[in-house]
Amino acid sequence: MKAVWIAKGRARSLLVVFNGFGMDQVSLSGLSAPEHDLVILQDYRSLQLDQETLEQINSYPSIDVLAWSLGVWVYSLLAHHFVAKRGMRVAINGTLFPIDRQRGIALPIFAATVAAFADPSGAGQAGFYQNVFAERPWLFPQRVRIEQHQELCYLQEQILKHQSSADYVSPERGRGLFDKAIVATRDQIVRPSNQKLAWQGLTTIQEVEGAHYLFDVLSCWRDIVAN
Repeated sequence: MKAVWIAKGRARSLLVVFNGFGMDQVSLSGLSAPEHDLVILQDYRSLQLDQETLEQINSYPSIDVLAWSLGVWVYSLLAHHFVAKRGMRVAINGTLFPIDRQRGIALPIFAATVAAFADPSGAGQAGFYQNVFAERPWLFPQRVRIEQHQELCYLQEQILKHQSSADYVSPERGRGLFDKAIVATRDQIVRPSNQKLAWQGLTTIQEVEGAHYLFDVLSCWRDIVAN
């Protein structure tokens, strides 16, 4: 996992963003947090954060967390690192059950996406971007397709491994992990109905008109935590 610092040392509050699969800081260029320092965590070919980054993050008196798409699941594995500096925690267009027919993405569809990123023509990658960003090609990440394929293969392996354990599928898991889950009404990556079912009884659900990429509608952290 890589950490990209967008702003450091200017504020006492830090916003930690768990990016979506295959994304980079270019994809989040529309997101602003003027009252925070900002670090983006991404490239999940590893699910470990190095000690230096953890120490830098936990040096802040106040830490807020924004998790998008598969970053929601990644944050759930690392949440214990952030409990001492509790702030607002928001999930956007993701669930704690990423590979799940009713509460996430059905396994055949997830596997087909993995296969699409293996296509050397790049057609599968382009199709995925279209579903995420719609008509916003300037937000496409500057990532190498082969590395994205490695990332998604690793995520699929780790998600299935974790979801096979009995405690993982407990209905109690995830209660209190997020203060709010935002669900886009036109999400073409994770069905809105699946997201709402996944969060039912776990946190407050807020529906927002938009697609899987919502940072054009919700461009400022203050807007995201409102309501």
